[in-house]
Parts: sequence; structure tokens; C-alpha cells
Amino acid sequence: VIIVLNSENYSIDILLAILNSKLATFYHFNSSPKATKGAFPKILVQDIKEFPLPCLSKEDEHTVETLVDRILEAKKADPTADTTALENEIDFLVYKLYGLTYDEVLIIDPQTPINKEEYENCKAQIIRQKDEIIRTRQQMDELEILVAELETEVNNLKDIYEGEE
Repeated sequence: VIIVLNSENYSIDILLAILNSKLATFYHFNSSPKATKGAFPKILVQDIKEFPLPCLSKEDEHTVETLVDRILEAKKADPTADTTALENEIDFLVYKLYGLTYDEVLIIDPQTPINKEEYENCKAQIIRQKDEIIRTRQQMDELEILVAELETEVNNLKDIYEGEE
């Protein structure tokens, strides 16, 4: 288990999920020469600093944080609770955040409980959601410009009105 105390760009729950994922474990064992030396794996601070973190949409952040909260709540209620299904959901989301193909997922986790069709359907759904988020953000940007223009017009009208008094 990897614990990160503070980050300016990622919540502790997101870091907890990503750094404890099967992908992060695979990456670490294949990129750090110290990872497999000796009886116990070693994780250096430098390894964590160099770990590539994905860009997340607000929706992805919410999904990851919700899954982590559910795992933590289950473990708090019963430390022996089986949270494998939730952990798998996080792993699948992490794979998608990094843009992995199903064949790449099989390299990382040959025993993955999801088939190619299910994985591709979920991946396509995430792409659609991200496209919708981008469109919504563009609309919000346009609305902010419109609001600023309206505020300017209102202030101009106030100035004209006050000037006539």
C-alpha cells in the first residue's frame, strides 16, 4: 500500500486509487530497478515523483473518489470485507484513464474478470462522457462571456440613467 500525504493537483483518494492500482504496481515493477531487489519490494520517493499521473475530468475524479470512499467505508465497518469488485472497478477506470487497450490490460492483469467487449463498451462510454464534458465546458465559457457582456451593458445603462438625474 502506498500512502501520499499531500498533493496540490490530486485529492488523496485519487492518489490512493491510482498508486495502489494494478497498473501502478506493474509499472513500478517494470520501471524501477530497486523494486524487485531483496525479499521485499522497495518503493523510493523518486519512483513516486516520477510516476506519470493522468489528467482526470471532474466526473472521473468524482467516480474514483466515490469508489475509494466505498472501499474505505466497507473496511472501516469490517476490516475483512471483500472489496475486490470495487478495486477491480478502480483498476478498469485507471486503465481507461491511461488509454490502455484490452490487450494491454491483459498484459498487466492476465486474470482480468472483464472481457474485451465489456472493456471496449466501457471505454467508449467514457469517451462519450468526456466529449459531453468538453461541450458543457465550452457552453459554460460562452455563457460566462455573455454574462460579462450583459454586466457591462447594465453598468452602461446605470451610468446613463444616473447621468440624467
